[in-house]
Amino acid sequence: MVRMRMNHFIVSVAAALSLLSSAGCEEQGPAPVDAQFVLRVDDSIFLGVVVSEGEVEAYPCDGDETSASVGAWLRGAHTDGVFDIEHEAGGLRLVGSFTEDTLDATLTLKDGRSFEISGAAGLLEDDGLYWAVAGDYEGGWVVKDGEVRGAVIHRPTSTLSGGGSFSTSLEPLMVGGVTLQPQLLLAPSS
Repeated sequence: MVRMRMNHFIVSVAAALSLLSSAGCEEQGPAPVDAQFVLRVDDSIFLGVVVSEGEVEAYPCDGDETSASVGAWLRGAHTDGVFDIEHEAGGLRLVGSFTEDTLDATLTLKDGRSFEISGAAGLLEDDGLYWAVAGDYEGGWVVKDGEVRGAVIHRPTSTLSGGGSFSTSLEPLMVGGVTLQPQLLLAPSS
C-alpha cells in the first residue's frame, strides 16, 4: 500500500513537472500591441501607428494605386508614451505622445508642412496598418473607414510608387515586377 502511494506520488510529481516545463516552451505569438491608431491627417494623408514593448512604428501615406508623394516608415523608441521618430533618410518626423486610448502628435513632411494630429485608439473591422517586404521593395498601407492609402518604395533608389491594388483580404500584389504579401502589422517590425 505504501509502495502504491509512493508510486502514485512520483507519477503525480513527474506529470506536474512535465506540464510546468512544457508550458515555458510553447511558441510565443506576436508581441501584444500596447496601442494602435489609424488617423486621417488631411484629405489625402492617412497615418498608421503601432506601439508595442517600447517601440513605435508609424507610416504616413497619401498613395493611391498608381502614385504617391508621401510614404515612409518611421521607427523608434518611446519613453513612457513620449516619442520623437524620424525617417532614416530624414525629412519626415513624428513627435508626440500616446496613452492606450489617445494619440497627440505633430507630423512634419519633407516639404516643411506640419500637421497637428489627435485621435482615439480603436479600429473598425479592416482598419489598420499593413506592411510587406520582398527583395528591395517595402510597402505600407493604411486602411481607415474602408479607404486605403498605400505606397511601395524601391529601397536602393528611394523611388516611391503607388500601393497597387491593395485588398484587406491580404492577397499578394505585384509592384515593380515583385510580388508583395501584405500582412497586418500587430507589432513594430524593427
